[in-house]
Amino acid sequence: MLVYNLARDGRKEGKKSLIPSFCDYFSINYTGSNALTVSLCRNIVN
Repeated sequence: MLVYNLARDGRKEGKKSLIPSFCDYFSINYTGSNALTVSLCRNIVN
């Protein structure tokens, strides 16, 4: 199984990192950056 992380524009913290976190926890392959990278980049930019 492969999950495409298409999460965009969130109003709450961590919305874009939910999918990578979930996939990492259950060892599911996904596209895009990992949860740590998404969270760091989002907080630096905002």
